[in-house]
Amino acid sequence: MRWRVLVVMTGLVLVTGTVSLVPPATAALAARSTAAVPASCGGGSHRWYTWAHSGSGTLQGTAAEARTWKHWNVAGHSGGFSDEAVWVINTHNANNALEVGFVTGQGATVFSNKMYMYYTTNNGVHEHDTFTELPKNKVIWMSAVSNGHQSSAFVYKKFLAKNIHYGVGSPRLTYEQAEVNFHNIPMAGGGSGSALALEFKTARGKWFDWGYIKGGRQKPYKIQFFQPNGVIEGGNGSHC
Repeated sequence: MRWRVLVVMTGLVLVTGTVSLVPPATAALAARSTAAVPASCGGGSHRWYTWAHSGSGTLQGTAAEARTWKHWNVAGHSGGFSDEAVWVINTHNANNALEVGFVTGQGATVFSNKMYMYYTTNNGVHEHDTFTELPKNKVIWMSAVSNGHQSSAFVYKKFLAKNIHYGVGSPRLTYEQAEVNFHNIPMAGGGSGSALALEFKTARGKWFDWGYIKGGRQKPYKIQFFQPNGVIEGGNGSHC
């Protein structure tokens, strides 16, 4: 448990706070895929998460000013990954979702040690990877946007997708998630973890800070909330 953290980000300072945990989100919202509940020690199809969420309605997007990782690894797993992403999710159908973020390790078809960008549709079923290496320890912008008819995915300085013909229906949930697929992979780079300041896009196309933040975690990973829109996620996992 981390009792004091100071993180300076674009337009935001996160100051002294304590860990605040709430009951886990529904299984549909706490999953990149429809994986089974993790065993005490597993990998591959198993998943471990930390997550944050806020309001839902006619909003059109979720974004984050996210600090990229200083260090990372996938603990020697050839099929392992660790990722950090923002989502817009149809609250009536969690499989109707757009996910945008960055990852290291196993992608849709290729393994990479880079910290690279990706987006998915249909709750992780269709993944699109862009193997542009991201800089370390740098605040970047990433956003998942849908108006119900078209969607766009943006990370750092690049549109991964722009106005594609995939729509996330309303009401749309603002959601953020970190994920690993082996119990001993460091989440969000491990150590001090990954810091984010979260925003949402209104129906009129304006970006604003979240008005409040909730979320949860799966042990041994950690999450710390800073109202109304700050979060730090991480942890080193444990060996079996």
